[in-house]
Amino acid sequence: MEEKNKIFLKYFLKEKKLFYRLSFFGIIVGIIVALLLPKLYKTSFSFFPNNAAAGGMESVRSVAVSIGLGISGMDAEGYDLTNIVNSDRIKRSIVKNQWDSRKYDKKINLIEYWGIPDRISLNPLDYFFKIIYWIFSITGEPNPLLYERIAITKLSDRYTINKNNLTGLITVDVWMEEPFLSKDVAEFFVEEIKGYVFEVEYSNLSKQEGFIQKRLFEIKEDLTKKEEELKSFREKNRNISVPELILREDRLKREVVMNTQIYITLQQELELVKIQLIGQKDPIVLLDQPQLAPKKDKPKRLLVVLSGFILSFMLYVARVTLKYRNQLFE
Repeated sequence: MEEKNKIFLKYFLKEKKLFYRLSFFGIIVGIIVALLLPKLYKTSFSFFPNNAAAGGMESVRSVAVSIGLGISGMDAEGYDLTNIVNSDRIKRSIVKNQWDSRKYDKKINLIEYWGIPDRISLNPLDYFFKIIYWIFSITGEPNPLLYERIAITKLSDRYTINKNNLTGLITVDVWMEEPFLSKDVAEFFVEEIKGYVFEVEYSNLSKQEGFIQKRLFEIKEDLTKKEEELKSFREKNRNISVPELILREDRLKREVVMNTQIYITLQQELELVKIQLIGQKDPIVLLDQPQLAPKKDKPKRLLVVLSGFILSFMLYVARVTLKYRNQLFE
């Protein structure tokens, strides 16, 4: 075994010039890549879902179910905050928003900030169509939807979401080319999350209000009808002594009492929904506010250069092993 190791070392040392050349090439490529990669500044924020905000709506649903009104209009919200952060809706809002930047004298959206319309495409079909347009003198119109999609895809790589399943804490990390821009984007994330949840909550509360008002109208009509039936029955039967008439009166009184209880309960819940519509609570509890990044977080240039060297060393080992495979494995 020791003899075989010496043979391996002999042939590897024999190609040391190749090692120097590949190492130099790998380090130079690593340095170039490290310098070309944009500086990225990291801003983080973390938050909890505000369970208290959803508690009021749960009470409305529980009361409605308890009196037998658990209909489709009273479903739970059923949204996940991590899905909201990952939604195209929020990404599109961020991409289209006009941002302050130290690189430009005016507010600019991320499509223009990243230079996507002027990008160098790596798709050969783009160049094929450009040639066709040129041959037939067709003006290639800019595709704003394509630019928007490219920007959304790039933005998706610029932030991460981590959720602690035990505590429910959600942490979002955002990377941008400027520290102030990174902080602004993180703050925009927070406002968009709140805005979306508020919109969902308001929509649900409005549906709840409409549903309760509809039921109130139905119950009131039914209650009036039952009261008239009871009144008419008593007018026609002033001296009730027959068991069948007594039973009939008891049934009518029960129906009136039951409809009255349902009507009072719905009236109370309608007031509760109206109060919640006026005073909606913050849907998230922000634990860590977005802060200005003191220094760049990416790229780790030393790590990039080291990676270039490691790749060149692996290429060197593969080249030597392939060249002397007969001698090394005989």
